[in-house]
Amino acid sequence: MSAASPTVQSLPPSRILESRSGDPDFKTVDSQFQGVGRTAAGGVRQFKVTNRAGVPGNAEAVFLNVAAVSPSGPGYLTVYPCGAGSPPTAANVNYEGGDVAANAVFAKVGTGGMVCIFTLAQTDLVVDVNGYTPAGAGTKSISPGRVLESRTGNPDFTTIDGQFEGTGRIAAGTVQQLKVTDRAGTGVPADAEAVYLNVVAVSPSGPGFLTVFPCGIAPPKAANVNYEGNDIGANAVFAKVDASGMVCIFTLAQTDLVVDVTGYTEAGAGTQSVAPRRALESRIGPGFTTADGKYQGIGRLTGGTTTAVKIRGRAGVSVPADAAAVFLNVAAVAPAAPGYLTVFPCGITPPLTANVNYDAGGVSANAVLARIGTLGEVCIFTWADVDLVIDVNGYTPPNPGVPIPPADDDYNYLYSSPSPQAPYTLNGQGYLGWNPCAPITYAINANGGATAAQRAVLDDAILQVEAASGFDFQYIGDATGSLDTNSIDANTPNGQAKAVFGFSNASLTPILSGAAIGIGGAGPGSGNNVTLINGKEYIVKGGYAIADMDDFSTTDELLHTFLHEIAHMVGLDHVVAQEEVMYFQLPSPPLTAFNTGDRNGLYNIGQPQCAGGSGALTRSATPSFTIDIAVVD
Repeated sequence: MSAASPTVQSLPPSRILESRSGDPDFKTVDSQFQGVGRTAAGGVRQFKVTNRAGVPGNAEAVFLNVAAVSPSGPGYLTVYPCGAGSPPTAANVNYEGGDVAANAVFAKVGTGGMVCIFTLAQTDLVVDVNGYTPAGAGTKSISPGRVLESRTGNPDFTTIDGQFEGTGRIAAGTVQQLKVTDRAGTGVPADAEAVYLNVVAVSPSGPGFLTVFPCGIAPPKAANVNYEGNDIGANAVFAKVDASGMVCIFTLAQTDLVVDVTGYTEAGAGTQSVAPRRALESRIGPGFTTADGKYQGIGRLTGGTTTAVKIRGRAGVSVPADAAAVFLNVAAVAPAAPGYLTVFPCGITPPLTANVNYDAGGVSANAVLARIGTLGEVCIFTWADVDLVIDVNGYTPPNPGVPIPPADDDYNYLYSSPSPQAPYTLNGQGYLGWNPCAPITYAINANGGATAAQRAVLDDAILQVEAASGFDFQYIGDATGSLDTNSIDANTPNGQAKAVFGFSNASLTPILSGAAIGIGGAGPGSGNNVTLINGKEYIVKGGYAIADMDDFSTTDELLHTFLHEIAHMVGLDHVVAQEEVMYFQLPSPPLTAFNTGDRNGLYNIGQPQCAGGSGALTRSATPSFTIDIAVVD
């Protein structure tokens, strides 16, 4: 596995701002920025996004779903990095008085890990987080900049550089070409492969839709923005650009167009945009088809139910079998009553979040960065009966690891081996580790009790290990078996879990009695759990990382412990350097991210080349391992 820039990281959706109060469901994942009250007209709401809900402290940007609830009049929201000065001339959410209007937003993180939201009218605000870009990622967020404004007659109807300004209404059934890259003031380079846009249809002549696609091909059978006559219809779009940096926008009805750019992906960044492809079409009738004929004509979804749709590895949909997350456009068509859709990775309980808010009748759509869950599927919960349409616009590859950090000797390996086929050595000693060329499937056992916020802490730890090592962890379900380390039982669907991550206590995991607050490791047990990759031997299953839930007073302590124990599981041992997560005691304050020694060790464990490896099992003898019980005091 070669080094690559870190890429977009998806998260299970979590609510991080809820201004309303008076209902038990009006809460955030960690109780911060909860019940803060309505934001005044012309006001700005600041809220923290980093070190919450799995977003690390060094995240450069976040993927949000932002909703204006019951505004006092028509207006808009602008989302931008705090500390960047006045709100830019751009809009992320357009609303009418009294409604619920939401949109996906790719937002740059500002001063102190904060994001700011300007509102023209007084309104309640609800914000969910779906993902982030880590430091150094090839996906870049920028302060929003207007790159197309077809309207005239108002001094505010301008673009950032005067290009594509006052171009006039777009005729029905035609395509507008738009240059996005290499324009002064936007910060989007000439070699960008894709862009993050907010695309708005203003006062269309009738109902219809917009389709955004790379110029040079016919408009695909997909929609990014759905609108009614004389409406304002907006949506976030992850759009591939052509070789000249252009995107094309098809409109069914005559309309004005407004387009803002909020980010881009660098050449070779890993995150892949595709020409839109339809992946699910519940309606029945001529033209209601998907790209590959699957998940088509399945009928209306019943209110209160969840529908799973396979995303990975479908011919025609263009999402490979190892993708970690997808960029979707999700549309609710003709709902029977007001409600919402929640998109989440299959295998977890539907979170208290919303991606699409809808009223009865009509079409409501939104862009979604969706983490892929169990069996390569994404799940969609609907509040009311509704038809559902889903298009794919891109995907993120398996977590590719990170560049080697500065040279640092503050790491040790855990699983010693006398085998000459050990993949790496330290001070002349051979060591083994997990197979980096196959996913590490895992189950979560919460028999010791865990809140949604505590499960989000585990997600954060897993994502940090993925980013540092390049291992691909895949959640496949919850476990209900034993948490005693002498007889851990995954007890998950199809018995596919290679690892168990546990929320436990001393009665369930006796070895946690006393000062120990966590344990992690891997026990191959037999040669059938060692595999040959390019002539080197790796562990392929048999691991666990467990935290004692009776011993934590803060989520930071829990995060430090899971970072420590999962790093043990994949192959790191204790160190004597107190600034590293792999130091044997819990520091005060605890660490919420790996240090350079930890990262160097994790990188080395996860970086062998996988191409050409046979994966054949080769040994029957059991290697000699040093299994350490990770004790963090």
